[in-house]
Amino acid sequence: ADTWFPRLSARLDGDRVLVELNLRPAPEARPLTKLVTRLDERRWPTVKGPDFPYLATLRAGAVEAGAADALLVDERGVITEAAHGTVVGWRGETLVVPAASRRVPGTTLGVLEKLLATAGVPRVEGELLADPLAASADRGWDELWYLNTLHGISPVSMLDGTRLGLDVARVRRWRPRLEEASADPLFEGPQPDGRSA
Repeated sequence: ADTWFPRLSARLDGDRVLVELNLRPAPEARPLTKLVTRLDERRWPTVKGPDFPYLATLRAGAVEAGAADALLVDERGVITEAAHGTVVGWRGETLVVPAASRRVPGTTLGVLEKLLATAGVPRVEGELLADPLAASADRGWDELWYLNTLHGISPVSMLDGTRLGLDVARVRRWRPRLEEASADPLFEGPQPDGRSA
């Protein structure tokens, strides 16, 4: 009857693997997201899980600063992703995605990319500078979106205390499409019943 946001994890305990299920109630989805920048010092930037304690610390600090999450940047101030989500940019009508070598391959981003490709929306991989005061041509984006499984599309409304603009029509166009596509089963054809080897 309720909405849940479970986490299934595995960890080594000596010579055993412990599998844990944390059945958490889902928080409300954020229509907009505020971020603060933090240096990306993850050890495994393309693997989801090993850096969770570090990312939880960054996120807690972001919340103390009045934001929802930490925006991870490299030494040059280029966006890699967020502590608990993927951050992408829009440059005109083109989706700009940070380099895959510094981010976890996000499920929500994957679904969005398929939807955009079907609609003929261009997508490029490029650098997004986390400087809200720079000209859009210099920073590489006009608008930033925070993406994750819980919040779907949540435009970044504030970065380091600076308000950002957003294209309301674009959000209204793609948010329901993403929600509908994300609700589809991941498997096509007969669903596994758990009895097969």
